[in-house]
Amino acid sequence: MENNNINLSFRTVFVNFSHLAFGEFYSKVFGFFTIIYLARVLGAAGFGFYGFVSSVSTYFILFSNFGIEQYSSQRLASSNSLSTNNLIGTVIGARLLLSLFFICIFIGFGFFYSKNESELYLFIFQSIFIIAFAFNLQFYFVAFKNTLILALLKTSIGASIFFGSYFLIKSQSDLALVTLISGTTTLFFFVWAVWFVFHKEKLKMRFSSLHGILSLLKNSAPLGISALMIQIYYSADIVFLGFTNPGLELGYYTGAYRIILLFTAIPGLFYLTFLPDLAKITSNHFRMRSTRLYVGILICFGFILTVASYIFAEEILVLILSTAYLPAVGVFKILLMNVFMVFVNVAFGNLLIAWNQHKKYLVVVSFGATANILGNIFLIPQYGIYGAAVATVFAEVVVLICALWYHQKMHNLLKFR
Repeated sequence: MENNNINLSFRTVFVNFSHLAFGEFYSKVFGFFTIIYLARVLGAAGFGFYGFVSSVSTYFILFSNFGIEQYSSQRLASSNSLSTNNLIGTVIGARLLLSLFFICIFIGFGFFYSKNESELYLFIFQSIFIIAFAFNLQFYFVAFKNTLILALLKTSIGASIFFGSYFLIKSQSDLALVTLISGTTTLFFFVWAVWFVFHKEKLKMRFSSLHGILSLLKNSAPLGISALMIQIYYSADIVFLGFTNPGLELGYYTGAYRIILLFTAIPGLFYLTFLPDLAKITSNHFRMRSTRLYVGILICFGFILTVASYIFAEEILVLILSTAYLPAVGVFKILLMNVFMVFVNVAFGNLLIAWNQHKKYLVVVSFGATANILGNIFLIPQYGIYGAAVATVFAEVVVLICALWYHQKMHNLLKFR
């Protein structure tokens, strides 16, 4: 009987991961080709500016979401029940209010930062991308294991952005079109997904009361702040360089880091795949088969990917970005060390979310964000983009130490068996 349960567990994990991996793989493949095309057409300086605007907008997306995505996924995965239309209405309503407020600040920042009309329009059109995430129902698809639909949705968005960019963007003068294409495409497909869910479930949109929205925001706040802390140690370096080292150096670093982001998206797939099983664990946390399988896969896969990429670092950089980005090889190799750290941190850090330890997770990533900020302050002025890369790796090390400390304290991690 136990063997049947093991086979069922592996089969379920494999099917869900296959769907998520399918969507993530093909969306990243199209994203990969989009990056190649934009990096060559826009040039290092233009591509660096686009990377800066994208990094800044990510913070505004986080403020507009404020942990709602992760909180809703964890809640649904652990309980497996909800009043679907009420929850979706509450989530969309809360995120719409937040996004409308924060895009005003975002556009205002763009007005003062931009040097010309093209750069300003890049900010304005990026605000469409920010508001699109108000309609993102990934939490629903993950919690109810509708992973195939989620995969098709991600693939469609990635493909549409690539083909739109390829046919409409021909030079640096088309800079503003980059965010117009990505914003309108993402908004269209996310709104379609909302219509699809409500049509399929025969639901009616019901926006929650202000009290319901405030209650949701209160519960999601620790995860919202945690996501902000994570984004700080993921992209504070690009934002910092946008003010201190704009131009070619920012472009080189942005190009190398964009490749790293392709790699670091992988561990999140494993987490989403295992989340419905991990969230149900209430005792013997590190003795459970799901936990051990989850941690083992992430560490092994991360190690193999990092070593292989490090060996062929120069070839990967040239293949993706062209020989114009060869000055970024040294930075790219440093950032590859960060890839393995991300896999390990998702393996241990995200377990705190799955096991409803949101405040502890907040403390962990806050230490990482603080380490990244301090690293950038002390290292970038003297070492430039190399200092930024080292600060990023240092932050991940701090996160891992904190996460392991909490697991040892709560679950006696060293007593693995």
